[in-house]
Amino acid sequence: MVSTKILGVGTALTITGFCLIVAEFLNITNNPLLHTFGIGALYVGITMMVFSILMLAGREIVHTDEQDHRDDQSVFMLSVLRAMVAMSVTQNQIDARKITYIPNVYKHITGKTITAEMVNETASDILSGQVQIKQELSGVQNRFSKTSKENIIRACLHVMAKDGALSERQLLQLDEVREGLNLNFGKVEKIKKDFFKVKQKAS
Repeated sequence: MVSTKILGVGTALTITGFCLIVAEFLNITNNPLLHTFGIGALYVGITMMVFSILMLAGREIVHTDEQDHRDDQSVFMLSVLRAMVAMSVTQNQIDARKITYIPNVYKHITGKTITAEMVNETASDILSGQVQIKQELSGVQNRFSKTSKENIIRACLHVMAKDGALSERQLLQLDEVREGLNLNFGKVEKIKKDFFKVKQKAS
């Protein structure tokens, strides 16, 4: 890495300059050229060391930001899946039609692919009580952008629309998701209205 090489050269120059200045101070040498070189080497060496340390720190900050972004994306994709499955679970089972439908919506929302097996595993976690969708979303919602939160709602609406008419259970479940994402009721109602307006035009 360039920054580490600069740090190495800077350290070598700093040590060399320091040694020459100490040598002059102890009267080991009185050569004016060595004195000038020692001062110059010390100055340049310290400058290079500071510069390389700043480069390394900057690279670490960028790396951390990129890692945080990847982590947030992973949490978002998991939340999309779990929210959709929560909308599909009823009477202690998941609607079989939605096991194959959810992966399509998931890909549409996230651009990634999941299997029917992953949907079934998520349904088992929800049915067993290991996952409480409202509490889970509430714990991670501050990591999502406004757009990500709205896309989770849209993913749920896709699942709801699969049944045609909206059931009371689905509306209650959607409200759980809304509260978990800390979205106001009016905002979600507008998303829902716009969603079904587009759906109606498409049909």
